[in-house]
Amino acid sequence: MPYEDLREFVERLEEENELARIKHEVNPILEMTEIADRVVKAGGKALLFENPKGYDIPVLMNAFGTERRMKMALEVERFEEIGERLLDILRFKPESLFDGLKGLSKVKELASFIPKKVKKGGYFLYHELKKRKIHGIKPGRTKSIKLSTYLVPKDDLKKVVQAFEEILDKYS
Repeated sequence: MPYEDLREFVERLEEENELARIKHEVNPILEMTEIADRVVKAGGKALLFENPKGYDIPVLMNAFGTERRMKMALEVERFEEIGERLLDILRFKPESLFDGLKGLSKVKELASFIPKKVKKGGYFLYHELKKRKIHGIKPGRTKSIKLSTYLVPKDDLKKVVQAFEEILDKYS
């Protein structure tokens, strides 16, 4: 069963002893990346920096930095399992109505591989944010976005929050 969110995957990393929590304040400019680079090259654990200097949000690095963690994320023992599952689904040819009904679970599994489309009614955030001189989001209609605030000064973050408040007021 897929992970519900990143927190759930972080919990799994911790259970499997694949996560190191770093409680000390670490500078995200160069220092954090240097630590992560050395750890991943040594085949070390994923890193959760709990106190990045100047920020309130923890930073997870190297979560997929080893083959074992990639397999954990994909929930497979071997990478080939993904292709084998797809081929198994595509090759399925029911011989009876009963077999066809049993095969519905295979159809459901196949559907899980297909990207989900966003329903109509999303906001055109790109153009709204561009008007406010906020960049970093690709054009398109979406109901959810991912916006990186890494290394963005707090004053600029306030402008971003204000822009989203204005957009919400405009469209709600």
